[in-house]
Amino acid sequence: MQELWVAQGTYSTSGSFSFQPGISYYGGFGGTETILNQRDIQAHPTILSRTAPGAPIVQNQNLTATTRLDGFVIQGGNTPSGGGMYNQNSSPTLANCTFKNNTASGNGGGLYNDEASYPTLLNCNFTANKAAQGGAIYTSSATSLTLVNTQFSSNTATSGGALFSQNSSPLLTRCLLTQNTATKGGAIYTNNSGGPTLINTQFIQNTASSQGGALFASGANNSGVLVKLINCILVGNQASQGGAFYNALAQASLMNCSLSGNSSASQGGAFYNLTSSVDLTNSVVWNNGGSNSFANSLGGTVSARFSLLEATVSGYNSETANLMTTISPFVSSTPQTPADLVLAAGSFAINRGNNTAYAQVNGPTTDLAGNPRILQTTIDMGAYEGAWECTSMYTLKAGAWNDVSIWSCGRVPLLTDVVTLNYAVSLPPTYQGQALRVIYSATGRLIFGSTSRLRLGGN
Repeated sequence: MQELWVAQGTYSTSGSFSFQPGISYYGGFGGTETILNQRDIQAHPTILSRTAPGAPIVQNQNLTATTRLDGFVIQGGNTPSGGGMYNQNSSPTLANCTFKNNTASGNGGGLYNDEASYPTLLNCNFTANKAAQGGAIYTSSATSLTLVNTQFSSNTATSGGALFSQNSSPLLTRCLLTQNTATKGGAIYTNNSGGPTLINTQFIQNTASSQGGALFASGANNSGVLVKLINCILVGNQASQGGAFYNALAQASLMNCSLSGNSSASQGGAFYNLTSSVDLTNSVVWNNGGSNSFANSLGGTVSARFSLLEATVSGYNSETANLMTTISPFVSSTPQTPADLVLAAGSFAINRGNNTAYAQVNGPTTDLAGNPRILQTTIDMGAYEGAWECTSMYTLKAGAWNDVSIWSCGRVPLLTDVVTLNYAVSLPPTYQGQALRVIYSATGRLIFGSTSRLRLGGN
């Protein structure tokens, strides 16, 4: 494959830059490099721009993934569609590229995909782009895209501040969408059919003046659009309806997601469902407006299983092994940042998820932070696996020894644990418990069932 190295500087055109099939274009060179990994794209930016509004800065036709653009800044475009880049029947690989301050009066301020275009974006950044639909990216029928480690910030649109997806199924992995704004779908707007799949992705402080602070989904019927989220966080998003998510005639599936600090001015701090369904599995819902967290209209539903919800949350179908809490499961009681959503020591969310459900959606082997998804024997609820080492094992309430919910570590004691009984704990008939040592508080006691035993230390 041929390579073309482009020196730092600003390259402007009155038309559009076009790239050739099968060539890898690399920007970010100061002029003294002899090998590719010596370049510094931050210190030596290679900028593509236009001298006046009109055509897209970059216009691609009939390209495949063998064409690579790597290390370019595409900025200042202004056109009806695809201010920064317009792909027509083109699927280039875009890596380490920045799209900023591009505008489209119609669709796709930063990037527009048309006619069977399926680009792949790696480690890219979209900042302060604007459009009517898809402030950063617009992708529609017979097109899609794959995004990995890509960030969207401060993009604006009427629909889909960062991404507008119509009849398309984009895949986003390890992406960040923050402080994007729109009337509907502060970060993402998806409609008609298809729907995005989002893995290990963060939605932080996105805003919609009307509906769907982070996401807006609208389908032709209740099976037209399916939005899938795995190991994602939605924190601090806001809208008039559906602070995190507005669903209209669509479906959403959330696996091991954490939702907190989302808010609505009227209905549904977390979700607003209009003739739609949301399925929560292995997820945590906390501090999204209490009883206003879920708003359902015209048959809309939220179903939860193996999930932890704030005790005041209502308006959902509790299916299997859900837990309620009045204490924040996170290290912060009012989370506003990703770090605030790490599970606290002793959180009820630890070791309470369902491994089989996670495997059924082919969940990744790592959590949102890149740590192993299952640290002990059972997956944790939420986007982060509890990475702490439990050093204080004590009872939170009365109950059976083999009930993990009574223990501060979210698991039954091991032979290496010194345990403190603050409440009455029973050993079920024929059950053998274990601990290194048992300490009794004034209110703690141990009740043995028929033929039950307690093994201490190495005994």
